[in-house]
Amino acid sequence: MPERYAVLATGRSKVTDDTYRREVEQALKQIMPENEWEAESDFLSSFHYTDLDPSVLSDYNRLPDKLEIIRQNIKVGGNMLFYLSVTAGALWSHLPRNLALQGLNNEGDGWKRDDHRKAFRI
Repeated sequence: MPERYAVLATGRSKVTDDTYRREVEQALKQIMPENEWEAESDFLSSFHYTDLDPSVLSDYNRLPDKLEIIRQNIKVGGNMLFYLSVTAGALWSHLPRNLALQGLNNEGDGWKRDDHRKAFRI
């Protein structure tokens, strides 16, 4: 991973950054050897969270401000990768459009890429 980066996760649940980091930590501890747990604190601080219902257009309004706060805190440019995974077919085509409506496709401050996939339930 690059020296400075951030991950902003979204979901419908209303949780804090710290709560989300604890969830990530628990998941990591299930797959990481115990002798590597100490090194994960820097990694975990890179994770952030905001609640967002992808079917509610106004929820996208929070993204630009949250992303800007993160960028200022870690002093990174505007390069962004949006990895989007949804199960609802109706949302599939709306996600990139809704991000664009917030100006999140503007490459004036860095590249923007999106990778959206349909999640499959088993």
